[in-house]
Amino acid sequence: MRREYGIQSLKSLLPLLLVSGETGTIGEHGPLKVTMLKVGKADAIVLEQDRKALLIDTGEEDDGEDLVDFLFRENVKEIEYLIITHYDKDHVGGADTLIRTLPVKKAILPDYDSVSSEYREFLREAEKSGSELIRLNEDCEFNFGGCRVEIEVPSSFAGYDPDLDNDNDLSLITTVTYGEHRLLFMGDSEKKRLNEWLAKDHGQFTFMKFPHHGVYNSALGLLLSKTQPEYIAICDSKKNPADKETLELLEGRGTVFETKDGNILLRSNGREIEFTQN
Repeated sequence: MRREYGIQSLKSLLPLLLVSGETGTIGEHGPLKVTMLKVGKADAIVLEQDRKALLIDTGEEDDGEDLVDFLFRENVKEIEYLIITHYDKDHVGGADTLIRTLPVKKAILPDYDSVSSEYREFLREAEKSGSELIRLNEDCEFNFGGCRVEIEVPSSFAGYDPDLDNDNDLSLITTVTYGEHRLLFMGDSEKKRLNEWLAKDHGQFTFMKFPHHGVYNSALGLLLSKTQPEYIAICDSKKNPADKETLELLEGRGTVFETKDGNILLRSNGREIEFTQN
């Protein structure tokens, strides 16, 4: 039986969706900054606009302090939204340190359980903090600054066995739209999840956070053909780089950045978009 740890269902999100309203015009908002942190073969992504922050994943346990230090340097004092795409240790590992150190208003999670210690530690800290935790079992949309955020869930979480099964194909997939640009964050989606997502027409994207750290699978060619991103970021490391087959597939398909070479910063005013890496 699931212990709820104060976690609420999608219904808790409905008031947020109803009151959030439409996004404003581009000129009403400051630039959108997206930083993909160099934290090894792990995802820790920070979106900032109008002095607000939205995070997608938190790296591994040891990355929590680095993530918090980065947020302090950015003068972030509170997290509006934390999206955990799935419960692998390289995505949820730093979440306990984050939520213990900084207020997190709403944390959005896929609607299944895990036996991992990192997941359990995060839930314990979340219960202490009083953050609102929302388990998604339906797609949802909300506003963040001048951006529209869409989160898509897999067709079903049923049948997942945390003792036996890989949960990459349960990843939440997030689209962030600001002005003329659409940004796609794929979590660790593998072939099954990608094929399911690609069954719908999602159109083209300016940017894609590439799925599963650049591990190759046969659905990636179709993913790139349908989404046609101009810019791609891979969260990998020098010790665990993207697969050779993936890098060969990406040749000539856009500008590719890898976090093994440093933090990747995307900045957009809704019209222009630029990337820097250090």
